Amino acid sequence: MALQRRAEAEEPHAPQGFPAARILRFGETCWLAGRFDDARAQAEQGLGLARAGGERGAQIRALRLLGDVAAHGDRPDAERSERYFHEALAMAEELGMRPLQARCLLGLGQHHRRAGQRSHAEELLAAAIASFRALDMPFWLERAQAELDRLA
Repeated sequence: MALQRRAEAEEPHAPQGFPAARILRFGETCWLAGRFDDARAQAEQGLGLARAGGERGAQIRALRLLGDVAAHGDRPDAERSERYFHEALAMAEELGMRPLQARCLLGLGQHHRRAGQRSHAEELLAAAIASFRALDMPFWLERAQAELDRLA
């Protein structure tokens, strides 16, 4: 968290920049650190900025992060999480944003695993694994494989 704050402070704040991207990077850091309320607030703010600025890629990132946040924390909301992931996945597919597609597939796979929908979870997680492997994303590949292993 400290490194993220320092990087944010050192990043130039040019008016032509992408403010949603900065906010979403911090939101992702909060989520990875288990600070779900902070992550939700950052994702919601980032989504608003992305929509206002027409930043479709940032909209996808925000929706995916909101899906992750809704699935975790003190008050998981499976229905909302799934809705966010599906919306983000549809946009990512439309724009050909393969890393975000893979992250959405992982999130949906986790959702279906927790819901006890084994075959659907297995299908989604296998697709996420194949994508992460093809994209050479070892951090997320390891996470997706761990989710698939939980089904065994």
